Order: sequence, then structure tokens, then C-alpha cells
Amino acid sequence: MDFNFDSAALQQALEDEGYDVVVGDVVSGRKETASGVSTVDVDHGGRVKFARTVQEDEPSFETATVDGRIYSILAERTRTITITTELSTAGDLKGTLVHLERLARQ
Repeated sequence: MDFNFDSAALQQALEDEGYDVVVGDVVSGRKETASGVSTVDVDHGGRVKFARTVQEDEPSFETATVDGRIYSILAERTRTITITTELSTAGDLKGTLVHLERLARQ
């Protein structure tokens, strides 16, 4: 069965779940929460790529001066989990997001 790339339906599903959305060759969503950042891309074939990035430790910050120029240095350690799947229809995305977010938190 061919996937019907309904960009409006995909956009609405992502926006309903709190994602900021950009529509182009793929429908891309990004959601930032206190616990991390999630991104979702859906292509014309219904393939979904979901990534969740969380901060592992408190970031460290320092400054250094070299030749009179001040440099700000931020060091962070993050962990990214990537999950892929395929949709049968654009209407499947909303329920799939619930599973993707849950699986990424395991």
C-alpha cells in the first residue's frame, strides 16, 4: 500500500502534540521540554525518524582570555536516542508519537 503524504494532516498531528513544525520535502517537528529535545521527520514514503536528546550532567561553563579576546566555553554531555518506523497513513502519526516518546524514555 502506498503512503499518502498528507502534509497538512501530519503537520496538525505534530502541532497537536506541541511540536513546532516546518513543512517542505519532509514534515519536520521539534519539541523542547525541561527534560530534553525531541525531533520528528516524516518523508513522502511514510518513513519516520524520531530523535530524543537529553542532558546527562549539569553543564559546565568557564571563560578564557587569549590575546585579549574573551572566549566563553560551555561543556555539555548529552545522550541521543533515535527510533525509526513507518506509517501506513498520516492518521497513524498521533498514536505513533505516543509510542516513540515512551520508547525513547526507557
